[in-house]
Amino acid sequence: MLIRAFDDGIVVVMSDIQPKTVTDSEFNRELVRALDDLKEAARQHGEEIQASIARSDAIHGCRRSGVAVRGWATTNSIVRETPKSYGDSGEDKRLDRVEQRLDRVEQRLDRVEQRLDRVEQRLDRVDHRLDRIEQRFDRVERTLTDISERMATKVELEATQENVKKMADGYMAIGRRLDFVADLLKPRFS
Repeated sequence: MLIRAFDDGIVVVMSDIQPKTVTDSEFNRELVRALDDLKEAARQHGEEIQASIARSDAIHGCRRSGVAVRGWATTNSIVRETPKSYGDSGEDKRLDRVEQRLDRVEQRLDRVEQRLDRVEQRLDRVDHRLDRIEQRFDRVERTLTDISERMATKVELEATQENVKKMADGYMAIGRRLDFVADLLKPRFS
């Protein structure tokens, strides 16, 4: 709604439907009526707040004296964490929906955290397994190194075999010479 006032005392009230021209006195009457309605609504809300506080005080006093049932019977109300809504319930419903959504988000976050904890535990187990595999691999590697250091390679074996053949040929040649020399010495000493 749009309200326009002019110097000549005419006020134009424009609603969503159709503009309406009213005089100053009509406008003032409507304004006073709206303010009266607002004042009455505020008084009613104030009374409801005072009644709620009185009920809370009565229940609190009965609890102190140990007679909570009498306090409930006296006030005819149920103790709540939040007071009963006495105003526009549309806002309260919207806030309730927001709180419910936040609760669902928190529950989802809790589930995600639990899943992450399980994943971390699994990763820890995988890390332990990898450590054991690395230790085994290190032992196998050391064993292979020891074996390679102790065993000769094929080239080394062939070279050694060649040296053995040369030595054998040399012993045979020396043996033949010794036999020849022995044959030469036999007629002289016989």
